Amino acid sequence: MPAAAASAAGDGREDPALARSATIIIDGVHVDPQTLSCLDASGAPLAITRMGVKELRAELAARRAPVAGNKKELAKRLQVGALGCSS
Repeated sequence: MPAAAASAAGDGREDPALARSATIIIDGVHVDPQTLSCLDASGAPLAITRMGVKELRAELAARRAPVAGNKKELAKRLQVGALGCSS
């Protein structure tokens, strides 16, 4: 049985190709729907400090947070939200 078919059959293994296709795409940025974090080309989560404005806005949009502001404001809003703190 092919690997994709085995994964689809429910054997508990996750097919990486299927996992990648399950991402949300916001303005061309891939976002993991479970963790709401932006993903790089290899599928690994991006650090907030490495994100551009486009990625920051996509991650905030996925969390239903305001997306207005400059890069510094967006990064701060995302860090505060990720820590569960209030500003």
